[in-house]
Amino acid sequence: MNKAVFLLKNILQIPSRLINRQALNVLIRDSNLSKKVKVLSGGRVYWSTINDYSYIGNNTRVFNTSIGKYCSIGERCLIGAPEHDLNYISTSPVFFSRKNIFRENFTNMEPKSYRSQTIIEHDVWIGANCMIKQGVKIGQGSVIGMGSVLTHDVPDYEIWAGNPAKKIRDRFPDSVKADLLSVSWPDLSDLEIKTLLNKTNTIEEFTHEIRGGK
Repeated sequence: MNKAVFLLKNILQIPSRLINRQALNVLIRDSNLSKKVKVLSGGRVYWSTINDYSYIGNNTRVFNTSIGKYCSIGERCLIGAPEHDLNYISTSPVFFSRKNIFRENFTNMEPKSYRSQTIIEHDVWIGANCMIKQGVKIGQGSVIGMGSVLTHDVPDYEIWAGNPAKKIRDRFPDSVKADLLSVSWPDLSDLEIKTLLNKTNTIEEFTHEIRGGK
């Protein structure tokens, strides 16, 4: 790519980046990002929602995904990418109505590939080089190990890894998981969380304080 084309592409992307304070080579299209979200160099976000204190790593692509608060998503991940329809005449994008690299459409039929939203709940950590299948739901507090290919839903507070990704272990005992989920701590304000962290640094005390110390 020559320098003039590169500069023009970056200029066209400036309005959305200024609003969200993102890097110059980031593309955000038809998405809703909270002010306290970071998309790092080379990131691409399409038709998605990302909440406070979540970040998207370098060169990661996100499609049609809802991302909660406090999520850490590593570099070079592919999340919720459109899928080719195996049951239609052809899998080529020109057979459907959406924009594509050929800039040509043979029909006005909407592709099924965009219909399933991927959901990443609060406090999820996704390692580098992961692929997350469209329509998958990753529960609160879960971890997806680097290089994983995830094709199934992940319950809350579990650690998964591999290709295909499988459960490695629980992040916490069931009683601790239930405790964290019951207090809905990601819904607290920044000030409330800061105040709690100044009082304690253990999960048990943290959840105890949220309940009013009772």
